[in-house]
Amino acid sequence: GAFVDPSNGNVCVAVNGGGGPGAIARAVCTRSEKVSDPCNSEGPHLPKFINLHSRGPAPSVSCPPGYEQVLCNARSPWLGYLTNKGVNTKGVISNDRSCGVSACSERNWCEVTAVCKIPDDYEQYKAAVCPISFEMVGDRSSTADDAQSRAICPTGYKVSYCEVQTGLVHTRSGGAFVDPSNGNVCVAVNGGGGPGAIARAVCTRSEKVSD
Repeated sequence: GAFVDPSNGNVCVAVNGGGGPGAIARAVCTRSEKVSDPCNSEGPHLPKFINLHSRGPAPSVSCPPGYEQVLCNARSPWLGYLTNKGVNTKGVISNDRSCGVSACSERNWCEVTAVCKIPDDYEQYKAAVCPISFEMVGDRSSTADDAQSRAICPTGYKVSYCEVQTGLVHTRSGGAFVDPSNGNVCVAVNGGGGPGAIARAVCTRSEKVSD
């Protein structure tokens, strides 16, 4: 069979079998680069490609959310263990199938390797990985009058709802507001004699839209 070296994604390996005429490895090489996180363009970059592998009696791998499988290889040192398991004569399992084989054994193991890629269509990644909205809760403020609690949405998200989670707005809280200079921040204000305020925000994905 064939596999991508688990310790070096630059290497494609083809393995000759008993009585075989000699194997030749053939690889398609694609430029590898870091890409901006579709969920957070200002955050750390992500690898465009990742490599997975599994070995054992029923090895199987699957790409993490947001990534798509672009290659699955299978191999076994024992002839016959890849027969009738969706592995073609070149050691490849097609991408419309799960990357795995079964009915091997601990002694007569099989191995699968996969290459996963962030799709060129970032909207596909966003739909699979990036939450549209979620909650953020700030720390409780001190009990001082006008003390503030802040719930801060991460880069790429804006506050779409802001409240004083601890209530008491009519008696011992100064209310809540979205920071006029930073739409990522929900502020809750403690009032005189209050127990400390807690800000709660709903953060919603922010993006440019066509006019």
